[in-house]
Amino acid sequence: MQISAVVITKNSASTLKQCLGSLIKVANEIIVVDSGSTDLTLTIAQEYGCKIIHTAWLGYGPTKNLGHHAASGAYILSLDSDEELSGDLIIELNSIKNQLNGVYGFKRLNNYCGKWIRYGAWYPDKKTRLFPKETLWNDSASHEQLIINSNQKITYLSSSLLHYAYRSKAELKAKTYLYARLGAISKKNTGKFAAVLKMIFSPIVSFIKSYFIKLGVLDGRFGFDISFYNAMGTFLKYKNLIKS
Repeated sequence: MQISAVVITKNSASTLKQCLGSLIKVANEIIVVDSGSTDLTLTIAQEYGCKIIHTAWLGYGPTKNLGHHAASGAYILSLDSDEELSGDLIIELNSIKNQLNGVYGFKRLNNYCGKWIRYGAWYPDKKTRLFPKETLWNDSASHEQLIINSNQKITYLSSSLLHYAYRSKAELKAKTYLYARLGAISKKNTGKFAAVLKMIFSPIVSFIKSYFIKLGVLDGRFGFDISFYNAMGTFLKYKNLIKS
């Protein structure tokens, strides 16, 4: 089965080599959809023989969909530029490559400040990333989702997708505020009274679930950071919605 890998980029040079270096071991072609990189992103993509599509930023889902439409393979393997197929996942994908059927998901293992996070809200961070070409992403402003038919089977592979998420607490904080603004847009149909209740209670539930129930405490101070900013993001999302 022919697999086309699709990666969206903008100034992704710091992690792109790892991403593409893993993809060439599985994919028949790699399509990079770039939204105006000014660093070495495009040079790296050319070194790996990628097909490059230049576009203005259209949002996560629509930008990824451009890669789908340009793909020649029957299946799409969709990765972010800061993700990498683990060695075990490469082996697993190659073992099923000629018998693909339906949609496939991966357990994503996130790296924060140099530590792999194995508990709390971030694990197992299940992501659907291998699917038939005709499957598209929705137009959500943040946390885009694949539009999957109810009759499509999702098979989760046992090996991990590696995600180099945040190198510092400052990066985590900045992304939390960004996603909170985008998340408020996607929740625009929520009533103000409901939003107030969610702003008060949802962050508390979020922290307790991540840090205690899902054992984020076992990741030490990193687990606390993640649980705290996960709750903060929920609070800010509804705060922004109320203000809008």
